[in-house]
Amino acid sequence: MKKFVYKFETIKKLKKTLEKQAQKEVAEVDLEIEKWVVKRNKIAEEAKKAREEFLSDVATVSDVTFKKNHQMVLKRMIEDVDVKINSLKKVREKKMEQLVERTREHKIFETLEERHHQQFIKEQNKIEMSQIDEYATQKYVRSEK
Repeated sequence: MKKFVYKFETIKKLKKTLEKQAQKEVAEVDLEIEKWVVKRNKIAEEAKKAREEFLSDVATVSDVTFKKNHQMVLKRMIEDVDVKINSLKKVREKKMEQLVERTREHKIFETLEERHHQQFIKEQNKIEMSQIDEYATQKYVRSEK
């Protein structure tokens, strides 16, 4: 029996490679999002401490002005980080769509390979059956002589 050779093997391997690359890109974006979330949490913690200090201390007008400005700066930093996180989430959504597409393409070529392999087995069985029939016919003809 002949060995099965899938004619689209190189394309299937390419699709698998592209799928892995898309997975890697999604993971990188996830890590970047996580990094920015940690940064946001640190800034939020700092803002919370500044608020507590502001309420607990009795201070001069210049201290109050400085602390208010500091709080505003921290609030803007949090807003900027939130904007960055949201933009990264949009990038992640696009990467996930690409990953889904790549996975679907790879799955299509796997399914196609399975169908070709089944067809190959059917053809090989037909050939084998015709050879068996031929052997049986030859044996019958020999026994008749």
